[in-house]
Amino acid sequence: MVEITQEMKDYALSFDMFAGDFGDGTERCLHDKIVKARKAHRCHICDGVTKAGELARSAKWIFDGELMTYYCCQECVLAMAKCESCDDESAEDGDALIESRYAIGDKARDLRRKQERAQ
Repeated sequence: MVEITQEMKDYALSFDMFAGDFGDGTERCLHDKIVKARKAHRCHICDGVTKAGELARSAKWIFDGELMTYYCCQECVLAMAKCESCDDESAEDGDALIESRYAIGDKARDLRRKQERAQ
């Protein structure tokens, strides 16, 4: 298991999970922190399942008047940290890593929707 330092946590928290998404201007963050997961949650980015005992990013937001909770698995937290810690020379590597995590999630969600429709 990879040791996640405080610096890595700080980099991960500086990653904007909602970059490019546009709200109505009333959205606000209630909390956004790195936690030790107490139970399994679906990852907002890769759609995998966080495991109890692993580090995860936990965020609560209010969007359009609705309370939303997001969790990101340890592997995605590491990808966020790498993306944010990259210098100009290695920025493409960090971007590619987090983009690949989002792509994994897109495929997994599409597959799950197809399976749910087939039932």
